[in-house]
Amino acid sequence: EKASRAERVSQHMSYQLTEQMEEWETDMDRALLLLPILGCVFKKTYYDPTLRRNVSIFRKPQDVVVHYWATSIETTPRITDRFVLYPHQIEERIRSKAAWIDIRSSLGSTVSALEEGQAEHSPQDPDAPHLFLEQHRYLDLDDDGVREPYIVTVHFATQKVVRIVPRFLMDGIRFGDDAEVESIQAFQHFTKFDFIPSPDGGFYGWGFGLMMGPLNRVINTTINQLIDAGTAANMQSGFMGRGVSMGVNHEGGVIELEMGKFTPVDFPGDDIRKSIM
Repeated sequence: EKASRAERVSQHMSYQLTEQMEEWETDMDRALLLLPILGCVFKKTYYDPTLRRNVSIFRKPQDVVVHYWATSIETTPRITDRFVLYPHQIEERIRSKAAWIDIRSSLGSTVSALEEGQAEHSPQDPDAPHLFLEQHRYLDLDDDGVREPYIVTVHFATQKVVRIVPRFLMDGIRFGDDAEVESIQAFQHFTKFDFIPSPDGGFYGWGFGLMMGPLNRVINTTINQLIDAGTAANMQSGFMGRGVSMGVNHEGGVIELEMGKFTPVDFPGDDIRKSIM
């Protein structure tokens, strides 16, 4: 019976990954392709209330912000996910049962810039995406002295909290003999993939992009110096005595030389090389 149950679970999860979660295979391919370059990538797996199914999306390391000296993603107290949503996606989350606060009145008075300082003076694009920060953290919202795991989502431009949901179930709460809460097991939405663990013990792994960066800069500098040296050698300049008259150009203008043609020079001296350096 246990073997049959395991087989059914296996078949159902395979169906979810290959059929129901449309983005899983594509995003997994992207993650594996970029892993050797970036050195660290993430997959975020969670239930999307707007799509009403599980999703598993690729997340770049610059969008998943974790304290650099955190030992593991399971024990770190804060994980911040930076993502963007278009206005129609925000509307869907407000109208669905996603526990989003209605911030539509605030969005009209803000510029939806992806980064601070990118706002332009041109009229606001009604379809421009908005930056949100989703922080997986611990908060003591019931004032019982125990910080519980929550997910807090903030709209970056207005700094308004749009959503707070728990990151645990009752089954994950462990009570002591005196019926007090001992610990709470939090959901983990992020899966971390490292190419090479950071040699200094940091949280983010290393990839070829980081290790080859200094080598690329050395090669670029060397090539630039070679090109500059050749350019400088081909653009020669010097000094010419006043007694030298270059053909018809008696006013000291620019002399244009042609290949295979000799330009007459009016020079009364014994050696023209003594008057040109």
